[in-house]
Amino acid sequence: MASPKFTWNKEAQRFRYSSGEKKGQFVSKATVRSLMNDFIDDQKIRSDRITASFLGGGLTLAEWEDGMAKRIKALHSTAYLLGKGGTLRYDSSIDRGRIGNIVKEEYRFLRGFSEAIRDGKLSKAQIRARARSYMAAAYKTEQRAEEISHQENGYAYEQNILGAGESCPDCIYFAGLGVVPIGSTPPVGVGRQCGNNCQCHKDYSVEAPEGDRRLLAGWGWAA
Repeated sequence: MASPKFTWNKEAQRFRYSSGEKKGQFVSKATVRSLMNDFIDDQKIRSDRITASFLGGGLTLAEWEDGMAKRIKALHSTAYLLGKGGTLRYDSSIDRGRIGNIVKEEYRFLRGFSEAIRDGKLSKAQIRARARSYMAAAYKTEQRAEEISHQENGYAYEQNILGAGESCPDCIYFAGLGVVPIGSTPPVGVGRQCGNNCQCHKDYSVEAPEGDRRLLAGWGWAA
């Protein structure tokens, strides 16, 4: 069976099925998250292969770094597009620069990783684990792009929603704030103790609920 195709609904900031039995229906957030998880898992497998080849003597350190850089670029480019709404929502004059900045930041981390390997500061087990963690950083990119897309389409408020399992103190704090102006809290996984392991997400709204509007006004935020 062919995989279903998706389109993007700008007003709802949601994907819709454009084929198959669910044609016209919104794609659930759980399904989008699952697609992201599957993609990251695939990149982890590719990263594992590159790292295993390096540790086994099949690649030089420079070749390993180059292979990891290619994985990082593909990973974050795709994650950004998933958060932004797909290729039809891609503005080459703006989004190319945003993706480029994200990838450059990840390259900087990778270079530090490579230098630590060169200097003999990491065991083989540490190298394998750290290489895999670089793939999970794509969640942050997806969340950044999602926030940008909502801001560009008139959404003014956000609410942090805790993920399944145990949450870090930072995420618990941000979730406890309730509805706040968009951009008031850092993107999921960014500047939080859980880092790349964060499983939380944000919900967005054009207007704040009445009770939250009163609370926002009391805090000095426009509602």
